[in-house]
Order: sequence, then C-alpha cells, then structure tokens
Amino acid sequence: MPYSDRTSFEYITSCMSLDQTNFAFLSPRPGPYFPMAFVTPSPVLFRFNAARKRPRKVCTWTCVESGHPRSLHEIPTPVRIALTRERGKNAVLQQGLRAVFPYAETLELPCVETVQGKDRDELPTQLASGPSGWVVITSPEAAAVFIAGWRKAGCPELRRIAAVGKATGNALRAVGLEVQFEPSKATGKALVKEFPTPETRQESILYPASAKASGDVVDGLSAKGYSVVRLNTYSTECAKMSKAHQLLASDTHIVTFASPSAVRGWVANVGASEDIAVACIGETSAKAAKSLGFKQVHYPERPGMEGWISAICDAMKLYESTSLKAV
Repeated sequence: MPYSDRTSFEYITSCMSLDQTNFAFLSPRPGPYFPMAFVTPSPVLFRFNAARKRPRKVCTWTCVESGHPRSLHEIPTPVRIALTRERGKNAVLQQGLRAVFPYAETLELPCVETVQGKDRDELPTQLASGPSGWVVITSPEAAAVFIAGWRKAGCPELRRIAAVGKATGNALRAVGLEVQFEPSKATGKALVKEFPTPETRQESILYPASAKASGDVVDGLSAKGYSVVRLNTYSTECAKMSKAHQLLASDTHIVTFASPSAVRGWVANVGASEDIAVACIGETSAKAAKSLGFKQVHYPERPGMEGWISAICDAMKLYESTSLKAV
C-alpha cells in the first residue's frame, strides 16, 4: 500500500526500555481520526521506529493497514495473557512472549503450588545405595526435586539417566549429569515406546515423579521387563487466588497451561469460560482443558517451550480475528 495511506501516532515513555508495553498514547497525527483495519496493535500491522529526543524516548508506530476511521479512544486495552505456573517459574515464557508480542500484557496468576511428596526423604537413600539401572525423569519440576535429593545423597555417580523433554534434560546437564536417552517426543507414551529393552532380566528403573502423574510410565516400562521403583517425591496442588487475582483472571483474553493441575486450579478459582482462548504446553494439558469445559484449546504436536509459544500465537490469531469481526 502507498505510504500516503499510512497514519502514525506517537507515544512517549520516560526511563523505560522499548520492549515495555504500558506506554501512554499521545494525540494521533494528522488529525483526531486515523484509518485502522485492526484496532488491536499487532507486530504484523505496525512498523516501529524510535528516536531519542533529549532525556526521553519518543516512539512512532506506523499503521500499514487502512480501513474505516476510528477515534483514538476506541483502541481497546492490550491483549492480556495469563501465565499460570508457580510464581517465579514463568520467566522464560514471559520473555518469549515479549519478543513475539511486545504489546501484550502478561499476567502472572499462579494456579498451582508444589508440595513435598511422601517419598521425598527416601530419594537420597535410594541414590546413595547406587542405582544399578536407569533413572527416569519426566519433567523439569521432577528434575529440580531429583537434583536436590542427589546432592543430599552426596552426588553419587549414576549409571544411566533418561529425560523427557528438552527443559528436563537441560536442567540435569546444568549440574553435570549426563543424559543417555531422550524420546523424540516429550510424552510418557513416546518414552515407553522408544525406551530400550532391558539388558538383563528385571533390570531396575528408579522413577521419581509427581504423585499426580498417571501410571502409564510404570505400566509401560514394567511390560517391557523392567523392575520399576516409583517414588512420589512431590505433588502439585491447586493454588488459591486472591480476590484481586480473580478479578484480573476474569478479564483475561488468553490463558496458558503447563499441566492438568494448572487447568484444575484455574477452574477452581475462576471457572471455565467458552470465550477465553487456551494455549497448552502439550496434549495432556489440552485434554484436561477440554474435559473441564474450555472450547478454544490450542496445543503443539510436540510439547516444549517453542511449541507452546506457537500455540499461543494460534490463540492470538483467533482472538484478533474475533476482535476484528466485533468492530
């Protein structure tokens, strides 16, 4: 489209980095109305230019789509994305979303909390005795609890470790533990299907896991001929939201889930809405979301952070298309 069709307006910030989203809008140019086909800012629809002026930063967004005139006050609030992991565990996702959607507002609304499992104190004893077979870790949280127990046991040498998911493997490697096996897909089904057959009869597997984890891994590996020792080292419980968080959650456009426990926590605090878009880290969380009444559920074929952000992009597209129809 010709440049003459583009309309820009300025907003100004004081002592802020340019990737922050809570900017104050100034009057548009050249007049009180400007053409927009999309009233929700989008990296596809806007081009960004920045220039320093004295001690403050002046930034200009240029609209690259034209449409019917809209007044400035008709621009809606930014898209709100709820992050439901425990507080302090949403940083990686938050950074990724800021890179993809710099205009979106991310809200940390924890729906789960980790509590100690009944077998947690037994883990260091099992590790100190020197596991003769495999150790299977299926999530980053399970990895964090395992590492604490491994250190308490004096950091014994481990024969073989299997990790489900890139983040789980990276957490183990970060403390010097070598991972010998990772399934092609970060699911328990893929782990069981691709896991090597035992070298000896009744070869052992130590499986520290969440008390909420299903029995699929134990049943599948036992069927292959392994002797599996499961330790419920932790559990994830629903977190109680404050009234302020409940109000924020009720005005959210997209909610993200990394576990079925987070889905249950959200529903317990806010309820399931057919209007809100849901982006899950994987199929297991997506099934839980659908079973509890969510209709707009997105998830990647391969669980992981990259796929999760891709699912959020899909949810964003749906939200934007719905917003466009509404105006």
